[in-house]
Amino acid sequence: IFKKGENLYNYFYAKEEARKEKYLILVEGFMDVIRLYSIGVKNVVALMGTSLTKEQILLIRRASSNVIVLLDGDSAGKKATLSVGKALEEANLKVRVVSLIEDLDPDEYILKYGKDSFFSLLNNPLEYSEFKINYLKEGKDLTKIDEQSSYINSILEELNNIDDDIK
Repeated sequence: IFKKGENLYNYFYAKEEARKEKYLILVEGFMDVIRLYSIGVKNVVALMGTSLTKEQILLIRRASSNVIVLLDGDSAGKKATLSVGKALEEANLKVRVVSLIEDLDPDEYILKYGKDSFFSLLNNPLEYSEFKINYLKEGKDLTKIDEQSSYINSILEELNNIDDDIK
């Protein structure tokens, strides 16, 4: 009767707001949606703990072609941001990312730092490619030549995927 992979939490309410705001925010859980809604952010949907499916991408596309991915700030959330962002880009959606600190999820971040700090992050998202470049740097000791080389090669590979010559 109910299939999580075919739904997004709060989609019914968020789709009209996303059309007005010209972007949709994608979070991991329903508590994140509830917290964002409580501070006035209504163009937000949640995956409900599932990985992003084709059906969910179609729903997202119907609401907006611009998506801000706002998953948890822990290593699992960052890894999920990579795969979700890639799937959204492959569906020809414009993807930006808000990264959270201290392994916090959006609900925890707002409770700890307040809505003004959250809005500052939300109003300055990273391009998905910039997020990937930063992610690839994590855990690398760039004082070692072999890790520098590995990092530079992975960056060059990412840059080859960008169609914009200036970027």
